[in-house]
Amino acid sequence: MDSSKPPSPRRTRLSNTTKHPGLPDAPSKKRTPAQKRADEQSLAEEQAVKAAKAMAAVEQMGRLKERMETTQAAAIAPVKPVRPRTKTVKGQGATNAEGSQLNASQQHEGTEKVASQGPQMPVKLQETSMKGE
Repeated sequence: MDSSKPPSPRRTRLSNTTKHPGLPDAPSKKRTPAQKRADEQSLAEEQAVKAAKAMAAVEQMGRLKERMETTQAAAIAPVKPVRPRTKTVKGQGATNAEGSQLNASQQHEGTEKVASQGPQMPVKLQETSMKGE
């Protein structure tokens, strides 16, 4: 051998000088077919339980989403405005063109008061005539 060669740079760490790592080289333990079936069965049960929990969570989120959508749709839905409707009041204090009170026979001849009512408008009384005065 040539003595002019330097020694190898590889050195064992001081902490490993007394250790004997024989387990990585030891053969692994073998399972019997019965143990393997039992392990596979328990694994399948665990996966089924996990899948059932996941499906329950998805269904619950779907119900929650539907409830939120209906609530938001009701809150956002445009409010339909109230349409003013005319209300006919017959005979109660009807007057003629001069402003005098009409008697009962004249009131039923076609003169009516029409009240227009709306949510923001005050009640307005207007005279209408059916005869075409």
